Amino acid sequence: MAEDFVDGRVETYPIHGQTRQELRDAITQASGALGNGAHGAASATFKFVPQLDYLESENGCVLSDVRVRLEAAITLPEWVSSRGADEATVGAWRRFERYVKAHEARHEAIAADFRRTMERELEAIGVMESCPALGREAVAMVADVERMHDEAQIAFDREERIRSSLLGR
Repeated sequence: MAEDFVDGRVETYPIHGQTRQELRDAITQASGALGNGAHGAASATFKFVPQLDYLESENGCVLSDVRVRLEAAITLPEWVSSRGADEATVGAWRRFERYVKAHEARHEAIAADFRRTMERELEAIGVMESCPALGREAVAMVADVERMHDEAQIAFDREERIRSSLLGR
């Protein structure tokens, strides 16, 4: 199994305000500009990049080296200045910031698990009659794992929304 192969970057977008409502409004307004289907204060996007080496022999074709790189991009809100905000607002922001960072870190952990799953599934394909046939199988395998990954990410967000609503957030 290849070593962990994760390329990640974290970007921020500025949030301005001195009250909780101003911060909420700023996040709501800014989050629409995040793109990529994001609906919340932060976003995480992932891309799996398989790197495969094929070895052809008289017995057929096998993947001789399998690596899957995960490209992760996390976008978080950043409160530009708390000057003028009361202690309760500062405390609320700190709790919110911890939650958002932990939430996006969980998305990244889910993606990293599926990166390893993709490697294992590709390595398990074994010998096939030809390299083109092996390539088609690898493409189908990658698509299946990507679909399962997307479903797991959606399920995590759904569970978090339910948990948040039960906590009164």
